[in-house]
Amino acid sequence: MSGTLEFSVADAMFRALVEQTLAGIYVIRQDLQFFSYVNPVFAEIFGYQSPDEIINRIPLREFVAPEHRERVMCNLKLRLDGKVKDMRYNFTGQRRDGSTIELEVHGRLMEHLGELAIIGMLLDVTERKHAEQQLLLAGGIFAHMQEAVAITDINGNVISLNPSFTRTTEYTAEEILGKNLRLLQSGRQDETFYQNMWQEIVERGHWQGEIWNRRKSGETYPEWLTINAVRNAQNEVVNYIGVYVDISRINHSETHLEHLAHHDPLTGLPNRRQLDERLLLAINRARRTAGNFAVLFLDLDRFKKINDIFGHQSGDELLQLAAQRMLDQLRSTDMLARLGGDEFMLILEDIAEQEGATRIAQQLVHALSEPFLLTNGSTVNIGCSIGISIYPASGETADTLVHRADLALYMAKEDGRGTYRFFNPQPPDFPAANARG
Repeated sequence: MSGTLEFSVADAMFRALVEQTLAGIYVIRQDLQFFSYVNPVFAEIFGYQSPDEIINRIPLREFVAPEHRERVMCNLKLRLDGKVKDMRYNFTGQRRDGSTIELEVHGRLMEHLGELAIIGMLLDVTERKHAEQQLLLAGGIFAHMQEAVAITDINGNVISLNPSFTRTTEYTAEEILGKNLRLLQSGRQDETFYQNMWQEIVERGHWQGEIWNRRKSGETYPEWLTINAVRNAQNEVVNYIGVYVDISRINHSETHLEHLAHHDPLTGLPNRRQLDERLLLAINRARRTAGNFAVLFLDLDRFKKINDIFGHQSGDELLQLAAQRMLDQLRSTDMLARLGGDEFMLILEDIAEQEGATRIAQQLVHALSEPFLLTNGSTVNIGCSIGISIYPASGETADTLVHRADLALYMAKEDGRGTYRFFNPQPPDFPAANARG
């Protein structure tokens, strides 16, 4: 069951297998126009008397409901272009009489008769239980499935598995055959979880959901598990089929994308989007508690000149070093964000108005005035200027606090840089903040 089966449609033994299985087997030509082979089950699923009515006669688009055609054809083209080898998806098919049917498709790009073709199988999901039993027990097809699959007896002891199962779990077939699948449990889900899962399997005949398992190495990982009960002619459960999809990479990708959406890719600091969210939370919290907090707008002095002299790579390194040096001066409850370029913003909550903000501003000015050693061997000196606004004295909205911290930053620049200034409402109108660099 765990070996790899090399086959071609012309092979008599393979014909015997595919013409008896309950799955529809097909081969799609490279031009994506017609099927070059379908088995009798495929013809029956779509309401045809024999494969001859379909093969090289009816465009494959006609077997897909109109609203799904574009998606299905796009999926097929991606496989032939070599961008994706395996495919598994569901779509609505269209039968000969115009009625529709829900189908699940498995396919793989392979070489057939000297040219690329998509060879696969198709299931009427309303007959899933019986079809999966026949499909998974067909060794070669079973072995080609990308998903990890295990077939157990009614007690949950493994009687068959595919190569993907061993790759995913890191157990060899010899180590897992005959063992109960409890061996894989990670301990992250309690007994109640498994009791509810098996109650649903007993009552409905199937279950699917996210589950955490443990590899042989001890690593825990999330999987999307589908379990189906297999019944005999007397409607008695005789086996269970589990299909496991390792979703750890998907979860990691989602987490990574979520991180990128809220963080600056260069420094790893929160970006403007996350800063805006935190600023609104700080305002709401201060309103409830009648508290205050500070917004510090920070600009690196002489950064543009250094960036021009040593290049962008050194400039990026300097931004990373400066960001870390600033973080070293802050509490875990403070938020430092990069707005872009050499501009940063800091939210200080739970401070004693100007006194707390003054202490942090002085620390930052001092820390950033110390020399920086770059990997190219150069030692550079920058510094910073800081503008500060205080909630609610300087304003009670996010836009007002940011704007007035920016105005205060302008005054710090005007006063010689390397210093900080609090927003001062006198005079009422400051010039536009345009002194950067």
